Formats: sequence, C-alpha cells, structure tokens
Amino acid sequence: MNKKSPREPYTPQAKPKFLIQQVSNHGTSNPIVARLGMQVLEMIDFFNISKKQKDDLFNIMHFKVGRRCLECFEIHKSFEKQILTVRDELVAKGPSYQAGGKVLTLPSIPDVQEMAERFLYVAKLALRDLKEIFHLLFNHNFKNNANYEDIIEWATKEYGADDSLATQIKMDHKLWIEELIKKRNAVEHPGGNSGGTIHIKNYSTVIVNGTTKICEPIWYRNEEQPTHILFDMDSYVHNCFTFAEEIFVLSLYKPQPVSNMNIKFVEIPEGDRNPDTPIRFRAVIGQ
Repeated sequence: MNKKSPREPYTPQAKPKFLIQQVSNHGTSNPIVARLGMQVLEMIDFFNISKKQKDDLFNIMHFKVGRRCLECFEIHKSFEKQILTVRDELVAKGPSYQAGGKVLTLPSIPDVQEMAERFLYVAKLALRDLKEIFHLLFNHNFKNNANYEDIIEWATKEYGADDSLATQIKMDHKLWIEELIKKRNAVEHPGGNSGGTIHIKNYSTVIVNGTTKICEPIWYRNEEQPTHILFDMDSYVHNCFTFAEEIFVLSLYKPQPVSNMNIKFVEIPEGDRNPDTPIRFRAVIGQ
C-alpha cells in the first residue's frame, strides 16, 4: 500500500466556495446544523448578492446563530437527561420518605439556576445575532439587541402590514420571543421594568386532590403562572432555529434573483427528509 511521506509538500487544492467547520459534537444529521449550514449554502446561490454578502450571511447563520442554537440544544439535552434520571429513580424506588413518612427528601438538580439562566442568555444572543442579516441584505442597521419590535415597525412600513416578513416576525414575537426576552431581562435586571422578577425553582411539592406530588423544575416571572422549564427549553430550541431559517428565507426573497426564473422554496415533508442531512426547504425553479 502506497503511503505519503510526512515530508511530502502540501499541494493546495481548488479553492472552495465556502468553508464549513464543525463547531460542536453534532454533525449534519442534527437539524440545526443541516438547516443553518448546508441549507443556507444551497439557498444563497440562487440570489443576486455579492460573494462577500454570501460569505457574511453564511457566517451569521452557521457560525453565529447556529452555534448559539446548538448550545441551547446541548443545555436542554443535559437538563433533560437529569430530569429523566430522576423520573426513572422515582418509578423504581418511589419518593424518599424519612421519620416514618413525616419527612420527604426531594430530588434536586444542583445547577438548575445556572443552566436556566445560561439557556436564556444564549437564546437571546441568537436572536440578537440574527438581526445582522438585515444590515447585509437591506443596509438597515437595527439596534444591537434581541428585540424585534424595531424590525416589525420597519417591515410593516416598508412592505405593508400584510407582508409575509412582517407578519411572520409579529407572530413569533407575540408567541414566544417577547416572553423569552423578558425572562432574560429579569435575570439581568431583577425587578426592572423590562422583565420584572424571574423565579427559578428546583424540585418542589404540590398538593393535588389532597395528595402530595413532586413537581419538576419550573420558572415564572412576577406572579404569572409557572411553566415547566424542560418543556419551555424544548420549545425555545425549536422556535429559535426555525424562526432563524424562516426569516432568512423571507428576507432573501426581497433582493432580485439571479435570473428571471421564478424561484420558490418549498418545504420538504418531515418524513421525506434525508436523515443524514434533514434540510427543510428546497428550491423549485420555474419560468
């Protein structure tokens, strides 16, 4: 078998159009990597924007927003693993009572506060970084924060209240972005006007029909209804990276395409996506 000498000079290969570098332990089978990496590369080739713009857009979507979303994903999975371990232990052994049933020893996740706060921080950074695409595509420099109200106002004024970009951002902002930002603001500025006070609770007990039940970690702002941290993390991870790709696609439609052909991105049914690279959108070109 022929082997190359370690001293053999390196011969440069053809210059690639883009560089992809693994930024975590996740490959392209992870939807976040596939859809904020390879999918972005395929999309931007269809549009009449400069090579530098394409490079910068890919850097934002893959290395900035994608990296943030992956960190949120990893925090969620670590948190989920600990929750599932406790669940299994409770099924196998039942609650831990002492002193003849008078004292209940609650399960605990020691770093629940740190994990929850870090998750909110990174998710907010992902939303902040995503706003950079508007500067590249529209030459409009919005405030360096995660609040999308300024973009909603601009898109509505620029394209109309019924425009797909404006309505998509409005919907997501109302559904989850506003609350996520308020939660993070409550961490950064406790008691402030931008978020109030956030309460992050480890395992606790709740009385249901006269019976003591163990309640998994929850969080809530001010006096609002508590919600399950694990479920919220799962929703935020999904919402964050799908929002990023949807806003990216809708923003790309604004510049003129390379040719006069009609370019559309259609959604691939989830069951038909390649598990090795589960991209969501593909380009369809017609006259």
